[in-house]
Amino acid sequence: REVKQVIDEIKMVIGLGVSAHRDAMPILRMQPDVQNQGYAAGLAASEAVKAGVEVRNVDIKAVQKKLIAKKVLPQEVLSMKDSFPLSDKTFRDAVESLPDGYKGLKVVLTDYKRAVPLLKKAYSSASRKEDKFKYAHTLAMMGESIGEHLLIEKLNEMKWDKGWNFRGMGQFNRSVSWVDSYIIALGRAKSAKALPALIAKAKALKSDSEFSHFRALALAFESIGDKTAAPVLAGMLNIPTVKGHSFEIGPDMPVIKGYANRAGDKERSDCLREIACARALYNLSDYRGEGEKVLRSYANDPRGMYSKHVRMVLGEL
Repeated sequence: REVKQVIDEIKMVIGLGVSAHRDAMPILRMQPDVQNQGYAAGLAASEAVKAGVEVRNVDIKAVQKKLIAKKVLPQEVLSMKDSFPLSDKTFRDAVESLPDGYKGLKVVLTDYKRAVPLLKKAYSSASRKEDKFKYAHTLAMMGESIGEHLLIEKLNEMKWDKGWNFRGMGQFNRSVSWVDSYIIALGRAKSAKALPALIAKAKALKSDSEFSHFRALALAFESIGDKTAAPVLAGMLNIPTVKGHSFEIGPDMPVIKGYANRAGDKERSDCLREIACARALYNLSDYRGEGEKVLRSYANDPRGMYSKHVRMVLGEL
C-alpha cells in the first residue's frame, strides 16, 4: 500500500517521442535526447519508489551515476554545480553590458524583481541616448514605462520594416521585426501615451503587410486596453484580404494546392493574422461585433488549433 501511495504521488512532465505535422517537427527532431530523458525520468521514479520519497527528493547524484554508467550522461556531470541563484555581480555585469547589443539580456530576464531596480538606475545614469534607449526597451518588455517616450520617438521616426510571415521551418529565427519589438514593448508597458504612434502604424498597414506587424499591434492594443483603439483594430480587419480565411467541414471545403510548401505557410499566416486582430478587438469591447463574428467563423474550423483557440477566447472551453 505504501509503494502504491508513492507511485500515485509521482507526477512528472517529460518529453514524448511522437510523429507530428511538419510545423511541429523542428522541435521534435531530438529522438535520442527524448529517449534518454524518458529513461532518466523512469529511473528517477524507480529510485523514488525504492526510497519512499517524492521524485524531487531522490538522491540525484546516485541517479546521475547510474545514467553515466548507461552512457546517457557524461562523467563531468558529477562535478557540475547549479548556476542559480545568480550572484549580484552577475546581475550587475549583465545590466552594464546591455547596451552592447543587449548582451546581458538572458541574465536580466531570469529575475525581474532583482533586475528592474538595476535597470532603472542604469537608465537614469546612462549618458548616451542609445544606451538609454536599450534600457528603456528592456524595461518596457518587463512592464515598466520609465522610458516610454524614447520608444515612442523611435517608433515615430521609423517606417514599417521587414516583418515576418509564418514559415513552417522558420521558428528558430526572429519572428518579429525591430518595429514589431518596440510596439510589443510599449504594449507590455501599457503605454497609453503610445496610442497615437500605434494608430499611425496601423493606418500604414496594407494587404500584403506581414503577419508579425498585425500581431504586434494587436498585442499592444489589447495589452494597453484603451477602448478607443477598437475601431482601429476593426479597420485592420477590414483591410482587403485580411478577413475570410476560415472554413467549415463540408463537401465544398477549399483545396489549397501545394499546401506542403509555401502555400501552406501563406495559409497559416493569413489565418493567424485574422485571428490575432479579431481576438484583440473582441477583448477590447469589440466594435460593431466584428471581432466576435470573425472568431465564431473559426469556432468549427476543422483546423483544430484555430477552433480551439477562438473557443477559449469566447469562453466556450
